[in-house]
Amino acid sequence: MILQSVSKAIREQNWFAVALEFVIVVAGVVIGFQLSQLAQTQAEERRAEELLTLVAAEMTTNQTTIARYRERLELDIGQMTELRKGLAGFDDESDTDQLSWLLSQAVRSRGLNVETAVLDQLGDAGIQRFIQGSDVEAAVRAWRGSFGALRRSEEILEEIVGVDWQDRYPAMSFEAITSAFPSFGVAEAVPPRFETDWSALSQDADLAGRLAVKTLNMEAAYLRAEQLQERTAELIEAIETGADP
Repeated sequence: MILQSVSKAIREQNWFAVALEFVIVVAGVVIGFQLSQLAQTQAEERRAEELLTLVAAEMTTNQTTIARYRERLELDIGQMTELRKGLAGFDDESDTDQLSWLLSQAVRSRGLNVETAVLDQLGDAGIQRFIQGSDVEAAVRAWRGSFGALRRSEEILEEIVGVDWQDRYPAMSFEAITSAFPSFGVAEAVPPRFETDWSALSQDADLAGRLAVKTLNMEAAYLRAEQLQERTAELIEAIETGADP
């Protein structure tokens, strides 16, 4: 219809009509493009809102996970302190079964497993546009920084316990240490043939130093987990109060 009108106007040399028809065509294209952009923007905004709701739910779950992690770390620190005191004050009356149990806990590390699958989707460029410069963006950045600091503490702890304990401390008997674990009742109990030389271990300066360093880094991990829990609460609050800058 428009092409027919333009052709007729050209034949009649009605340049005003030609220009008018051209403006109408251009305006139609521009309006159509703007409507398409508006629809896309609204769709991205809805997706951003939905993702933020899911992030808040994900972080709420992480709050519980972090709290349990801190409780376990606090228990580990207490057990490590008990082990160090037991070794420092070792004598013939010491409970070697308890020391075996405490040492079995000292030779392993613990890691925090949090959910970040939804949080990672906020890195999408379309989503970033809606949270850029907002309290949510700042809270996400702070959370990631805090989580990274905790991960570095865990990596240090992994390095501390990542030695060959039996080779480094030959006075330690993993057979005797394992026997200190409660039996599951499936395998028949076999008395250990080799006992830990607790007297020698209690005088091992390298072991004492390793346990002391691990205790210090466990405390650092505990404090960083506490900070992460605070950052998690702040992120949830930022999402609930809105993403507008």
